[in-house]
Amino acid sequence: MSNIMKICNETMVRFSKMACALLFFVFGKSLYALTWNVARPYSDDSREISMPSFSRERENLIFEKGDKIEIYFFPKKRPYRVEWKISYNMIEVPFMEGRGETCIDRSVKVTLNGEKLSPGFYDLRVRVYISESQWEDGLSTFGYRIDEIGFTDSFPSDFDDFWKKAKTRLYAEPLDPHEKFICEMDDNEISAYNPEKASRPEDYDPEGKVYSRIRVYKINFNVSGDRFYGWLTLPAGKGPFPGLLIVPGAGIGRRPIPAEQARHGFATLMLEVHPGLDVDMEKYPKIPEYMKYIRQGYPEKITDEYYYRMFLGCAQAVNYLKSRIEIDPGRIAVAGQSQGGMLAVVTAGLCPEVKAAVSCLTGFGYRPFYDHFAKLNSQKSNGIPEMFNPPFSPDDRRQKYLSYYDTMNFARRVKCPVIVLSCLCDRITPVTAVYASFRNLGNPASRIFFSPNTNHDFIIAFEKIAWRWLDEVLK
Repeated sequence: MSNIMKICNETMVRFSKMACALLFFVFGKSLYALTWNVARPYSDDSREISMPSFSRERENLIFEKGDKIEIYFFPKKRPYRVEWKISYNMIEVPFMEGRGETCIDRSVKVTLNGEKLSPGFYDLRVRVYISESQWEDGLSTFGYRIDEIGFTDSFPSDFDDFWKKAKTRLYAEPLDPHEKFICEMDDNEISAYNPEKASRPEDYDPEGKVYSRIRVYKINFNVSGDRFYGWLTLPAGKGPFPGLLIVPGAGIGRRPIPAEQARHGFATLMLEVHPGLDVDMEKYPKIPEYMKYIRQGYPEKITDEYYYRMFLGCAQAVNYLKSRIEIDPGRIAVAGQSQGGMLAVVTAGLCPEVKAAVSCLTGFGYRPFYDHFAKLNSQKSNGIPEMFNPPFSPDDRRQKYLSYYDTMNFARRVKCPVIVLSCLCDRITPVTAVYASFRNLGNPASRIFFSPNTNHDFIIAFEKIAWRWLDEVLK
């Protein structure tokens, strides 16, 4: 055990560098497919953060009371011995450590005592020695008795009134929609477009295709004096079709034509959520106000937050879909990933006419948790005993301001069913925060899926689940 004290510091340096790179990737470029879109070639690079890990007891690494908590890792080379440390999710300093076992199948095993764990999510870090001078580091995040986790309530007493007034002002103004026909696309053109321009495989869900030809439009509409732009795609068939709003992940850049969504039978609006920016500009400006207060500080007025206009733009996009004669207003869904996962929940919370939502890697939820783990890490604290009770004070101007934009608080007002995806090793939208937003959803038919070993990644298996689920919910 002489080297065990080195594990956390050296491993966290590595993970911190990786997290910085991932933040640049996410906020600078965005990602893929049904839920998260950017106009660039498809990349099949995986975004695993650790050596593969698994449990024979619980495939998804979500353990219940009475389970054997045994987690296996597969290093790339022959294991010599293994040491481990465990911390609360997103906390750098561990509160427990020990030695694991090497197994005959060349894996290593860590066994934990569930009686020493409170309900919550945990980061398990291992160092697998190949020799005394060589090792591999790994991370596995798991959950334990997660149904019993208690979450801090930051819901403002005037939350409903605040957003009701915002919507009333918005809906009092004309929609003033404009559109321009661009082209038609057939099945072969869509399959070619996907990997070249839409950052997805050619034909990754052939079972879900309904139409072999689609029509493409560019549209824009009014939101409190701003113009919001988007791509609209319609199946080349007889409507009315179910409507689908796609809200993108963080970043500023071109948006792809949502051709695959229309091929699946949905009249689809790919919304550019930045007011005044078109979907296919040659060059995009920097926007200093974007994420300014999410990172630090607070504005003079709550309505000065950049996301205020973005949220209302999403609500107006639902009105736009309802205005189209080709779309059934009783069958409208919204989908997004990361920032888009946040916007999907927000839109469903603002617009009760939304009948289904797909929220992947739900962003910016449970803000007290983000502030709390950042503070604990700066203090080099392991989080005991206050880890699972992040403080919230309505007298703290920053905390109060953020509470009006917290995905977790919008989730309370969501009436439709939602399916949620969380990557367990996610360092950008941590599983604790994603799960907190999920637990607050108002519809008991909502479901959450956990992806072990992955870090803020595109999961094709979940995409296929989402397509079938949308077909079922929207008939």
